Amino acid sequence: AEEEEGDASKAEPAEASASASGGAEESPFAGMSGLTGPLFGLMKPNENLLLGGSMRLATIYKSDTKKTSVFPMQLDLYGQWRIGSHFRIGGSAGAAKVPAGSPFARPAQVTSNQADGYNLISRTHWVGFDFGDGAHSIRIGRLNLPFGVRMSEHVMWVRDKTETNRESQQQHGASLYLGFDKVRLELMGILGNYQINPDMYRERGYAGYVEFVVSDQATLGVSSLYTEAKADMVFAEELTTDRSANGLFARAAASKALVVLAEADLLTRSRHEIGYVGFLQFDIEPVSGLHGILTGEVLDAGYQKNGGPDHMARQAGLGKAELGGWVSLQWFFLPHFDFRVDAIVRQDTQILGQLHVYL
Repeated sequence: AEEEEGDASKAEPAEASASASGGAEESPFAGMSGLTGPLFGLMKPNENLLLGGSMRLATIYKSDTKKTSVFPMQLDLYGQWRIGSHFRIGGSAGAAKVPAGSPFARPAQVTSNQADGYNLISRTHWVGFDFGDGAHSIRIGRLNLPFGVRMSEHVMWVRDKTETNRESQQQHGASLYLGFDKVRLELMGILGNYQINPDMYRERGYAGYVEFVVSDQATLGVSSLYTEAKADMVFAEELTTDRSANGLFARAAASKALVVLAEADLLTRSRHEIGYVGFLQFDIEPVSGLHGILTGEVLDAGYQKNGGPDHMARQAGLGKAELGGWVSLQWFFLPHFDFRVDAIVRQDTQILGQLHVYL
């Protein structure tokens, strides 16, 4: 996952440990020169002003419709400005074009075009205060929810069904991050997403995790989330709805070339049976810059009790286990460029290709 906005919840355990120990840290810009530097080398690296961006052009083929579409998946600029020794301001701004009623991008809208046109979006915007020699921080604003494995695959079930992806499911609130030698944790009080209306759909509650460094090559974490809203946006029910997700996640470097990620969560939602979601991923880098990725996932989002208002029968993913698999290839072929293709096999098959340019 990209370190897009200096978000403490995305820092690797080794980085958190170095910060907490008070020892001399290598500059994050070490080795950056020429085209490898910020903005293709046009900007001199500056630890007080971090600027970047991501542009993703995607093409997707869906086996159920036999159609292929090409679209801009991401058009974002993001940055962070450090003021003095303790204060930071960060955020992102971009553009998105999705059909009316799409669950993607809409929750991050700033402008209000509901047709099939472009909108200004802001996924995150926050102010922060660092303390404890920079090992700890407090942030207030629209934040990525601290939960589980941070990943860019926003349609992976563990991110989609826990509603914790970084595509548009961020929330406004306040978070406390603490980084120690062998433990890091973050707790966020969720005040709701103030980029959606009306207020009855805004969720209030908390999200957080604790991650332990169990060896030089592995970490183990625990996540918890609970929210309550006056209405259920997902199932379009104007009834008070609480939901929760609780589970474990792990990361391990089995070797220099192989990384393993895993997560498993229990899901609850008002008027639904208990559900679950999980994934296991193997990422192998046979040569520098080339990654082969295998992912298996499972989902039962929880059957609507008594079949819900439509009296639906149990089906895969809702009352029964649904299995999915991803076969992916990602190639970082030039500084600031990568190409990725995913074969996503669920009840149907999708072939997703992405050309990613990051500043």
